[in-house]
Amino acid sequence: MQVDANAIEALQPRLQKLTGLLEDVRLDLPTDGRDDAEQARVAVVRTIVEYLIPRLEEPEAPVVAAIIGSSGTGKSTVINSLANDRISDVGALRPTTRNPVLWAHRDHGNRYWSEFVARVRERVGATVEVVIGDDELTQQLTVIDTPPAEYVASSGRRPSVDALALADLCVFVTSPSRYADISAWDFLREIRWRGVPMLFVLNRLPPDRDEAVALLNDFAARLHSHGLLLEPDAAMVFGINEALGDRWHGGLDPSSVGALRNELGAVSNSGYRKTLVVTTAFTTGRNVVDRCRLLIGELREEAAVAADLDEAVTTSYAAQVGEIGAMLREGALSDMARHKTWSQAAVDLTAIITRRAGVAAQDTSRQWMQNPTGSLLLEGEGTSLWRHTEDTSWDVQGLLEDWEGALQEIASRTSSTRSLRPRAAQRLVAKAWRLIVDPTADASWRVRRRFKSNLPEFIVAGQDSLVAVVTAALEVDAGRFRQHLETNPVLVEQLERNVDTISALLRGEAPQLESVPDLDETTDSVQEGPLDA
Repeated sequence: MQVDANAIEALQPRLQKLTGLLEDVRLDLPTDGRDDAEQARVAVVRTIVEYLIPRLEEPEAPVVAAIIGSSGTGKSTVINSLANDRISDVGALRPTTRNPVLWAHRDHGNRYWSEFVARVRERVGATVEVVIGDDELTQQLTVIDTPPAEYVASSGRRPSVDALALADLCVFVTSPSRYADISAWDFLREIRWRGVPMLFVLNRLPPDRDEAVALLNDFAARLHSHGLLLEPDAAMVFGINEALGDRWHGGLDPSSVGALRNELGAVSNSGYRKTLVVTTAFTTGRNVVDRCRLLIGELREEAAVAADLDEAVTTSYAAQVGEIGAMLREGALSDMARHKTWSQAAVDLTAIITRRAGVAAQDTSRQWMQNPTGSLLLEGEGTSLWRHTEDTSWDVQGLLEDWEGALQEIASRTSSTRSLRPRAAQRLVAKAWRLIVDPTADASWRVRRRFKSNLPEFIVAGQDSLVAVVTAALEVDAGRFRQHLETNPVLVEQLERNVDTISALLRGEAPQLESVPDLDETTDSVQEGPLDA
C-alpha cells in the first residue's frame, strides 16, 4: 500500500492526543455495554502506546513476529526447529515457557531495539530472556516465543496478550488435540481485532497422510468460518509432522518447517517488510478508530441516559420550588410574620423546605426506578436517595439566614433614596422582611417613608430573591442525585474530532490539521449544562 510519509508524521501527535483524551474518559453509569466499552478503552490506549506510536517512530525497525498458541501445542519446538538451535526450552512440564523468549540478530543494537526490549520487559515481564544469534532469518525479523495463551502470571497479566500488543505478525501454533478449544478461538478473535497478519501452523500432525490432510482441511474450514481465512484452503495452513523426531536442540529436522521458514524469510525483502509493517500499523490504526467509535457511542448513550435521569431530578425539585413560591406569593406563609426576627421565621421555612426536599427525593426515586440505569443507581445507594439527608436542614438553615443580607441589598437598591448605608439597610430589613412572607400586612410608617412608591418593587424583588434561595436549598439536596450523573460532553466532542482526523489520515486523506482544536480547546457547539463535569 502507498502511504504518504506526511500522513505517518501527522499521525503520531494525533495518536498521542487521542491517548490523553482516552485516559480522561470515565464510564460511571451502569449502562449496557459499559464493561465492553471500558475494555475497549484500555485496549486502545495500550495498542497506541505500546505498538502504534513506537512503530510509526521506527518504521524501518525489524518486523516483530509473536509465536502464540495454547499449552502443549509445541510452540517452542517450532521456534527451535526454525533456528535449528535451542532457543526456547521444551519438555513435559506445562507450560514449559513461562516467560517470553526473544530471538533476535546481534546487529540489532540500536536505540529502537533497546527501547523495544525495555517495553517487552515492562509490559510482558521483567524475566524476558533474550537470545542473540547470527541466523539470517532474524536480520529483519525478531521472534517472540510466548507462554501459552491461557497462562496467567502471578501479576494477573496474560503474557501472550501483552506480547501480541507489540507484534507486527502472529504465528498461531496449534495441534490436532487443541485447535477446537474455545479459548483458542477467543484469543484468535483478539488477534483479528488488532488486524495483525496471521500465519497458521497445525503442529504434531499424525504420520498417516490421509489423516493429516483431513485435519488440515478441517482446521482450514474452521478458520474460514471464523473469518480468519478468505477461503477454506488447507494450503494456507502450515502443517508440521513430528515423525522426524526431536533433535538435540529440542526441535525437529529443519525440513519440517521449511515452508514456514521461507514465508518468514520473505520479510528480509525490504519492500515486503515495509509493506507488512505499514499494513499492520494502519490496519491496527483503523481498528483503533473503530473501537474509539464504539466508546464514543457508549459515552453518548451514557450522556443521554444521564440527561433523562437529570430531567427527572429537575422536574421533581422544580415542582417543589414552584409550590413554595406560589405559597409565598399567595400569602400562605404569612404565619411566619408573627416571629420577631427573620432568624426565628427561617426555622419554620427550613422545616417546610426540608419536607419538600423529602417529597422531591421520593418523586425522583420513583421516576428513576422506571429507568434500568436509575434503578441500579438506587440499589447501589440503598434507601439513602429516597429521602433527604440528615444535613439538609442544616444546609437550608444556613442559606436562609444568609438571605437577610441579600434582602438588605435589595432594600438599598429599591429605597426612595436608591442608596442606604449598611446599618440603615439592616434596620430597615429588620422591620420590612415580614412584608415578603405576608404581602397583605400593613407596613409601618417608617417602612413606607423609606420606600414610598417603590414598596411593591421591594416586595416582588424580595420574594424573587427568597425563591432563589429556596431553589438553591433544594438544589443542594438534588445534588445527591446529580453527583451520579456527571458527564463531559466537551471531552466527547474532542475525542470524536481527533478520531475523525486520525481516520482521515489512515484513509490517505489530508485534513486541515490546524483546524482541529487542541485538547484544551472547546467548541461553540457544546452547550454547558448541569451535566458538565
